[in-house]
Amino acid sequence: TAYEIPKRDWSSDVCSSELTAVSVDANADQVAAGDASGRVSVWNFKTGAAVGQTFLNKAVTGLALRGRTAAITAYTVLDPSAGPPDAPAPSAILVASLDHILDSPRRIVSEFSGRAWTSLSFSPDARLLAATFSQDGASHVALLETSVGNELAVVDAERAQWAPDGRLILFGKTAPIAFIQQAADGSLQKTGIVDEAQWRATGDPQGMTAQAFSSDGAMVWETFQINGALVQCDLRGRSCAVLQSNPTATSALDVVSAAPDALTATAGEDGFVRVWKQPAMEKVREFRASSGAAQGAVVFADIRQVVFAYSAKDSPTTIAAGDLETGAIRTLVIVPSPAVRIQRASGGFL
Repeated sequence: TAYEIPKRDWSSDVCSSELTAVSVDANADQVAAGDASGRVSVWNFKTGAAVGQTFLNKAVTGLALRGRTAAITAYTVLDPSAGPPDAPAPSAILVASLDHILDSPRRIVSEFSGRAWTSLSFSPDARLLAATFSQDGASHVALLETSVGNELAVVDAERAQWAPDGRLILFGKTAPIAFIQQAADGSLQKTGIVDEAQWRATGDPQGMTAQAFSSDGAMVWETFQINGALVQCDLRGRSCAVLQSNPTATSALDVVSAAPDALTATAGEDGFVRVWKQPAMEKVREFRASSGAAQGAVVFADIRQVVFAYSAKDSPTTIAAGDLETGAIRTLVIVPSPAVRIQRASGGFL
C-alpha cells in the first residue's frame, strides 16, 4: 500500500504555545497533545479529524489517553511576588471525558497537595492511574482510582509504566525495580525485580530517556542519554544487561512485535538509526542520517521499513524511510522546524 503525504501549511498550526505533553491510544486511533497555555487537543490520527479540544487555565505537564477518557496533570503559574521563591506551584490531576469535552475536566487530586505531578499512565482497563510526582526533592509514584482519585498506594520510583501483561512496572534511575499487581481480593502486591544497588552496568548508563516492552511483557528495553546505552532487562529473570554503549544518545521509541520478526528501532545523536531483532537483539540494519542527529525511529514490520526523523540544530527536519531489505533511504517529507521527533506509528500512519 502506498500512502501520499499531503502538503501542509505549517504556519496555521493549532498549538499556540510550547507543546509539553503527548499521549497516543493506538487501539482507539487517537492522539492527544497539551501545551503550556493549557490547551488540550485530541485527533483521530488515521483521518486527521479533530475529536475535541478543551482549555485549562493551567500549564499542562502530563497527559494520558485511554478510550474516551483523558487524564491531565497541570499547574497554575504563580506570581513570583505571591509567596516564597521555593514554594511549589499548585499542581493538580484532572480527568476529561471526550464525550463531554466542552465541560470543565473533573479535578480528582487537589492542586494544594504539595506534590508536583508530571507523567501519567493508565491501566489497560483505565480503572487505575499511575501518576508520577516530585516532593521534597524525591520522585514518587501514586496509584489512584481514575473515577474519584482515591489513593491506593504511594511508592518510591522515578517513573511507572503498565506492561502489556497488566502489571505496573516501577523504574528507578537505571532499571525496573519492582512491579505491582492487584490480587483477586483487591489488595495490591509489590514484588521486587532488579536491585539497583547491586546492579553495576558496564558503561554506567545514566539519564533514562525511554522504555519499550516486548509483546508478552517479559522483556523491557531502556535507552539512556549518558553514554548512549541500550539496556535489555529480563523481568522474569530479574536481570539487566547493556547491549550497546557509546558516547552518543539513543532513543527507543517503539517495539513492534510481529513474530517471528519482532523488531526494535533506536535512533541516536551519532546520526545512526539501528534496527534490532528480538530476543537476541541482533542488528538487522543500520542507516545513517545525511546530517545532524536522529530524533526518533519506528518500525513497520509488515512492509519492512523503518521511518525516522533527523535534523541539525537549526535546520529543517527530514522524515525518511529506510528499506530493511536493501538499505535504501527515501525522503517522505521535510518539516521546516528542527528537532521534530516521531512519537508513534500504526497502520501505515505516523
